[in-house]
Amino acid sequence: LDWSWGKIHAVHIIPNGSSYTATKETFITGSPLPVTDAIIHPDDGAMYFTIGGRRVQSGLYRVTYVGKESTALVKHKPNVNELARLRHRLEQFHGRQHSDALNAAWPHLDHPDRFVRWAAITAVQHQPLAKWKDRALNEKNSNQRVAALLGLCKVAAADSANGKPNVPVDKQLAAAVYGQLAEVKWDNLDHTGKLVLVRAYQIALVRFGDPNTRAVKMIIAQLEPQFPAPVFEQNWLLCETLAYLQVPSTAATGIKLLQVAATQEEQIEYARSLRMLKAGWTTELRTTYLNWFLKAANYRGGRSFSKFIEFIRRDAVASLSAA
Repeated sequence: LDWSWGKIHAVHIIPNGSSYTATKETFITGSPLPVTDAIIHPDDGAMYFTIGGRRVQSGLYRVTYVGKESTALVKHKPNVNELARLRHRLEQFHGRQHSDALNAAWPHLDHPDRFVRWAAITAVQHQPLAKWKDRALNEKNSNQRVAALLGLCKVAAADSANGKPNVPVDKQLAAAVYGQLAEVKWDNLDHTGKLVLVRAYQIALVRFGDPNTRAVKMIIAQLEPQFPAPVFEQNWLLCETLAYLQVPSTAATGIKLLQVAATQEEQIEYARSLRMLKAGWTTELRTTYLNWFLKAANYRGGRSFSKFIEFIRRDAVASLSAA
């Protein structure tokens, strides 16, 4: 259901690995059609959906099928493959502590299947920290190390947004995490590992706080040479992390990527990532950046789209120097 665009999509699910992929087709659309809910009634087999919200006219619609094909209820039988079974086994450790959890989950921290991988790290995070902290800090496999350290940052550090605002920062642990992340060789990581490394830095910076000057220099020395990367997903995380660290070269590289980005979604991510950057700007780069907002005024999105673009522009203007 898409309230902003007034659409109901039919989503066709296809088994893929331990989970599914899907394709969508537009089933019903209208302008306006602010869809709020829908059901398939078990008695008559018809679809019922409602519209309304934000002071617009409410309504209830009934959709029926006219044709010769059967409308009998289909009994779905899940096709559970070996990867799905593995994911299910790992998910049994979610929300509970078990003596077998760490040994069962740890080898899958770098599993190529995304859902198995995250089932594994979630299982680890639900175990007592004391039982796996040292293992995470001493892991030799680079892809498993960054995943374990990401989990460590989530569990061990303060998180004011999720009910742990007064947890004191363990400065010794923070220094160890930054040090172990900095030792990871970029080329030893697969694509996912590179994303996890940068994300681990982001979570560490937010929850442990900024490291000392020496550690910052190590992070920059590790990440700056990788920007730009060959794929958008890596560039997105690298751009916002290096901008946070106020690395001067981020301005020129980020603006170049903004100019050549193929989609408005990619452009918006670069514009958003650069908005707090204060270092490395020239008059030409800043002019190019601000002119992008004029271009973006013609882009289209959901109901709040233009407001989000304005929020980005407002932060960008606020970061301008007095000169």
